[in-house]
Amino acid sequence: MDAALDLTGMNEQEALGKLSQRLESLPPNGECEVHTDTPPRTLISGLQADHWGQFDCFPLQMGPPVWKLALHRIDPKTTTRNIREFMGNDHRRCDELFAGMENAANAGDITLAHTYFAAFQVGMEYHFNMEEKGFFPTFERITGMRQGPTTVMRMEHEQMRGILKQMAQTFESKDLKALTRTLSTMLMVMQQHNIKEEQMLYPMGDMHIGGEADDMLHKMQSMY
Repeated sequence: MDAALDLTGMNEQEALGKLSQRLESLPPNGECEVHTDTPPRTLISGLQADHWGQFDCFPLQMGPPVWKLALHRIDPKTTTRNIREFMGNDHRRCDELFAGMENAANAGDITLAHTYFAAFQVGMEYHFNMEEKGFFPTFERITGMRQGPTTVMRMEHEQMRGILKQMAQTFESKDLKALTRTLSTMLMVMQQHNIKEEQMLYPMGDMHIGGEADDMLHKMQSMY
């Protein structure tokens, strides 16, 4: 990841200009960390105006006082902006943070594992919110399927929120054995959940939502 871009203390116009410049300077699949002392919703919406479909962003820390996010430049040769790609990328980002946490825990480094956990927890809640406040309601309204796959996904979100709470407790007690057991449970639930979404629900969303998908994705990406 490139050096962090610090936007703290800047006004909105200056911060957006710096953010746009940094995105343009990144190579395809390049990434940098961004720090801001205001909620990034307006910044992300402004970046979308000129660079929609050219980037992904992912929260690492939610403020106040400081919000941190990873800004990733998309490779247009290998990326198509649709629901399956957009949400699948977010799955993979969470998977990477989980793997870092798991590797650190296996190495006995609970401090590093907790650093990864903090970002993973923020990222998972952001992902859940994008689905529960953006994708699921749109899907249900258009398809009429209010007691179908989205109901199951919401139940599994609650299950994973419960596991996240258990993981937080293991870090408080610094119990590596309990953490390892909880990691195994989360991995199993998360993998099964992601497969159902990526192989069934997201393609159904792309098929049914159609012309509304672009506007929905805009709103979801800036849902901080």
